[in-house]
Amino acid sequence: MKYIDDLIEEISEELDGAMEYYEESIIYKAKGNSARASQYHDMAKQELNHASILRDYAIQDVDALKRVNGLTEEDREHWEKCLKKLTERHSIIHNLTL
Repeated sequence: MKYIDDLIEEISEELDGAMEYYEESIIYKAKGNSARASQYHDMAKQELNHASILRDYAIQDVDALKRVNGLTEEDREHWEKCLKKLTERHSIIHNLTL
């Protein structure tokens, strides 16, 4: 279902951004620029927060679709598989930014 794929893509983009900002924070920290490293670290956390918000919205939307039988079994399996992967990625990045 295109709608589910769009939700997954939005969340994935936020996670990609979080990882990119985290990597930049490490680079600036290694260069001794702690102020810029801290800013990039904060931006990574903001992107993670965006991903969390979008994930929560997506879960609500998919649950609503399930209630009205707007999802095929294939769509449900696809969503659950992708949600698991996105949640794992989120956890990994979150742990990196602690």
